[in-house]
Amino acid sequence: MGAKGRVEGGVTIVTVTGRYYGPDGIDEFERVLGAAVSRSGSRVVLDLSDVKYIDAIWLEVLARAYGQARQAGSEIKLCGLRHERVRSVLKLTRLVEIFDVHDSVDSALKAFAGPTTSRHESDVTIVTAARRYPAGAAVAEFDRVLGEAVDRPGCKVILELSDLEFAGSAWFGVLIKHLRGVKFGGGEIKLCAPSTRIRHLLSSIPWPVILEVHDTVEEALRAFA
Repeated sequence: MGAKGRVEGGVTIVTVTGRYYGPDGIDEFERVLGAAVSRSGSRVVLDLSDVKYIDAIWLEVLARAYGQARQAGSEIKLCGLRHERVRSVLKLTRLVEIFDVHDSVDSALKAFAGPTTSRHESDVTIVTAARRYPAGAAVAEFDRVLGEAVDRPGCKVILELSDLEFAGSAWFGVLIKHLRGVKFGGGEIKLCAPSTRIRHLLSSIPWPVILEVHDTVEEALRAFA
């Protein structure tokens, strides 16, 4: 039994091996995984390819790590559920329903949030949000891309939220900052395609301007016409 972590492209990969039955080896697993997820905004892949057996104590550690990750704005993805006993236990306890599960480490790494991107259609800039903005570099990149889009008087910007699954308070702070700037510069930002969860979060915040939210990019583009 063992657990070790390594960092690849800003993602911590925690690899665990062996059979987990009772307290043997669980302290190391809890220490390594806990250290990885407790850092604010961290991204973690838990590789279970070599794990052959898990029990209730191991599951408790995993559940606690999930709670730690949520509090820190971090994310855990599971991968490599090769052994039937491990898959069965995770399905039976329904833990597979709260984690993003992948076949391999490479698949899990690719699934993490891509960059914030922008494109132009006529005189409108469309900024597409990534999947997750827990904190740190991802929010800084969002700030930069959206800032470049709104950095001219009378700008027309659509913020597309169709891929957005999670945004922490720092992300909302950046959006509020740019909404204020656009208001004073005579420009406009329209939001589009938020999920039900993101739409609920948007409705709970006292915005400095009235938010205009559309279902699709096409609808938002027509609203600028």
